[in-house]
Amino acid sequence: MTDYVALVFTDLVNSTGVKNSMPGRNITERNQAFRDNILFLHRKRVTESLNNYGGRVVEPPQGDGYLLEFADPVRAIEWAVFIQRSHEEEPINTPSGALRVKVGMHYGAPLRDGDRFIGQEVDYASRVAALHKEGGKILLSETMGVLIKNAKIHDIEIRSFGEGEEKHELQGIGNVPVWEVIYYNRLKGDYDLLQSLLAEKSWKEADRETMQILLRIADTTEKRGRLKPTKKGWLTEENVKKIPIESLQAINNLWLAESHGKFGYSVQKQIWLDVTQVESIDDSKVIYNNVLFGDFADRVGWQLGGHWKSSYDDFNFSLDAPDGHLPTFWFPYSSCHLDTQRRIFKFFLSYKKFPE
Repeated sequence: MTDYVALVFTDLVNSTGVKNSMPGRNITERNQAFRDNILFLHRKRVTESLNNYGGRVVEPPQGDGYLLEFADPVRAIEWAVFIQRSHEEEPINTPSGALRVKVGMHYGAPLRDGDRFIGQEVDYASRVAALHKEGGKILLSETMGVLIKNAKIHDIEIRSFGEGEEKHELQGIGNVPVWEVIYYNRLKGDYDLLQSLLAEKSWKEADRETMQILLRIADTTEKRGRLKPTKKGWLTEENVKKIPIESLQAINNLWLAESHGKFGYSVQKQIWLDVTQVESIDDSKVIYNNVLFGDFADRVGWQLGGHWKSSYDDFNFSLDAPDGHLPTFWFPYSSCHLDTQRRIFKFFLSYKKFPE
């Protein structure tokens, strides 16, 4: 009897470019630096998590990719979500930015060759993974997509991959539908779009998305695990208290990784600590001194000569901006802008859960 299994293929995005960007006097030293500081960390993350999800490595990785086997397709999806979330929340940093991973899946009955597999099913998984060049997504074959959609996994949604594209040409497979896994966490939010925008250095769009993530999390209602957008369009102190530390850390890590430590909440908090000249902050004694906050705004470039930026377009959405310039805490879809949000942002900076 032929066994049906979920095949998962993973690969690293632009590994050749990452290798070339590593320190070293020659290609051998750069390859060694990549292997020791990037590849081994990723491999450890993959192999140490597989047993928890009932997966196994089909064969030792050739280069940067893995072919994995799961008896249960639902557990395969759960593992893939875990691995992508781990790269969001604890990124492996490279000179080219945060390491990104491509994941493709197919469900079928491949021909066994000892402990290995051969056949079109293996090709199917790898072709699906290769579709999204920038990584950070989980893509599924049509068969796998139908199984997962019918499984109705909590906080998981299945959508057709590719805007306006119902089918995709896969070499040796044909013109077929491909599905994408959209995964949510009612506490942590959905960071797929933010991660993509930051990787593309689309700083303005990433800033807008960051504000929308905070709004969704702060006004979450628990209805089938979905996030309900806030109706207010800005945050209050009570909203800030609802944002879990995991959410702030995840957002902060993405900004830090893609800006090489220039932007992020932890950068802003350190500047705030420098301005207030304290080593740590007790949120029960929040500092509201407008002069100090003006000094902070000067340091991060939010005001010039005592005048707050009057337009969202006045911000510097580039790496030429001062340290801590982004994210802005400006809510572009409301009438309540940065100058009227000063007290809330000071509370935000001073809150005990704010990333260090």
